[in-house]
Amino acid sequence: MSGKSLDKLLISLSFLKVNWNQRRADYIDNFLPFLATLIIRRKYGPIEENAKQINKLTSDFKQEFGLLISYHPMITILNRAKKRGLIEKQEHEFVPTDEVYKYDFSGRAQAQAREYEKLIISFIDFCNEKYDKSLNKEKVEKILIGFLKQHDLEILFAAYDRSVLPDAGASKTDLFLFNKFVENIYKREQGLFQILLDIVIGHILAAIVLYGDKLSNFVEPSLKNLNLYLDTGLILHLLGVEGEEIQSAYSKFLDELKDQGANLFVFRHTHEEVMGILQTCRYWIDNPNYDSLKARPVLRYFKAQNYRESDVQMFINKVDNILDGHGIKQINTPDPNIYRYQIDEEKLKSFIADAYRVGDPYELLEKEHIIQRDIQSISAVYKLREGKKPQNIRQAGHIFITTNSTLAYVNKIFEEEEYGQDFYIPSCTTDTFVGTLIWLRNPQKVMEINERKVITDIYAALQPSKELLERYITELEKLKENKTITEDDYLLLRDSQVATKLLTEETLGDPDKFTAKTPIEILNEIKKKAYERYLQEKKEHEETKAELKSKEEEDRKLYQKWDKRADRVATYVAWAIPVMFFICSCFFYFGGMKLVVSIIFLVFGVLSIFGVHIKIKVIKVKIKRGILKFIGLSDEKHSV
Repeated sequence: MSGKSLDKLLISLSFLKVNWNQRRADYIDNFLPFLATLIIRRKYGPIEENAKQINKLTSDFKQEFGLLISYHPMITILNRAKKRGLIEKQEHEFVPTDEVYKYDFSGRAQAQAREYEKLIISFIDFCNEKYDKSLNKEKVEKILIGFLKQHDLEILFAAYDRSVLPDAGASKTDLFLFNKFVENIYKREQGLFQILLDIVIGHILAAIVLYGDKLSNFVEPSLKNLNLYLDTGLILHLLGVEGEEIQSAYSKFLDELKDQGANLFVFRHTHEEVMGILQTCRYWIDNPNYDSLKARPVLRYFKAQNYRESDVQMFINKVDNILDGHGIKQINTPDPNIYRYQIDEEKLKSFIADAYRVGDPYELLEKEHIIQRDIQSISAVYKLREGKKPQNIRQAGHIFITTNSTLAYVNKIFEEEEYGQDFYIPSCTTDTFVGTLIWLRNPQKVMEINERKVITDIYAALQPSKELLERYITELEKLKENKTITEDDYLLLRDSQVATKLLTEETLGDPDKFTAKTPIEILNEIKKKAYERYLQEKKEHEETKAELKSKEEEDRKLYQKWDKRADRVATYVAWAIPVMFFICSCFFYFGGMKLVVSIIFLVFGVLSIFGVHIKIKVIKVKIKRGILKFIGLSDEKHSV
């Protein structure tokens, strides 16, 4: 597909989302402005209802908007246009009406094109400034298509058509750069992130039209009393072993399912698998024979968080509380000895194994265990459905939700081969597809749900691949054996999140860019950053110290000022006491009072004179403390 076509396609995706917002249209109505605009631009007259004319319409649609809408979805769009009055059916022809002019979006599309241009230019600038890479617009558009296509299978696993997007050929490096860009604009430029989100949502809206009218069987019925069984991957996401961002996203996802009326379950064998993974982590976390190459991502996460065996045990102890908190109940599978509604598990196993194409013996052994658990879950759903082929989601009753799009797709192929291609709700769906159903039912949540999805995807995409990790760990082992790095350096490079992040930065996520020098470069970068952090902390410490010293000097001067004033006040008060006694003595004597009273006051006056130096000091201290306390100073740091 040419650069011009890609440009049209991406602007079309963006407009799909905006049009959906403005019209609150459903996923089929959303395409009516495209059909109307195409009819006007191509000056269509009557469209014959035959394969040749409909295929020409799909071809023109692709040329005008870049979208690959195949024959059957196009028929669905035409039937909806007839229902809305844009075309009339006359014998075997679709005849346009004047209503098409109300749907023409040519003018509004220009505004979307300007927004889209901002995103493209920003990514070009980002790559140039951060990674010294020059990209042209056509290359960026291919990268963006590649970014979107990564999730086609998650949405379209149960559709007969595979994508509305062309093959783009984006490399691992291209996708890494774009994911870094998305991470950057999410944190710093929300306006640009929202433009990207419009395109992402537009892609999903374009993809689900491939289901045609059949998608209403998913969307329209209520999810109330639908029983959903969660797979191991989804439970691990919820537990937070892949970071807080992913945990938060899946926590909200499950809460929304509950709000829709669905019941959440986990099969006991799935629960046992999760606990087995965590117990294995507990065993290996402090084990001197720990092997990074064979470690699961969960174990590597615990290592990166500096967990010890006791920490993992505490984590294990709270698993059931987390599940209970989200209303997830443990449930047994139907009795395996009951063969009614039994599927051909061996055949399904061969389908899945072929799809995984595992070559490494160790990985094959691990995959076999995982495959068997997945088959057990799918087989259980078949039995719970008691042989029914539900035509809509209400009739389905039971669905197994997985984070593994390959598993869902392979299961759908298996079902078609076993039971025919008549449409019905598959026994296994992806979490992304179920999430899409939620926001199609509740358009107000569209931005929130898809924002969470994009963020969880980019955090996962920015993790090093298994192949890259294997090359990295193998080289670390060599460096440790030949004493090029110390034991502490080895542990730092093997387990720290900083090292993992730098690994992807140094290689741009591409294993082929890894070299023997990469670990040393990462170590030097860590030390450089540590030294820079030390210098920054030292500078901040010196600045804080100077500020404190300046403040202490100000306090000292202020203290001295008020100390002198307190001295004068205390002296005046101390001398005022004997004076007062003498005055009282005179007053009582000359006022005709008894001589004894006058003598008493006189004696107190004389005694106060002898003790005046003591009183001055005592009174001074009390007065001064009161004054300093009133103005917010303390005399504890200063001598009296």
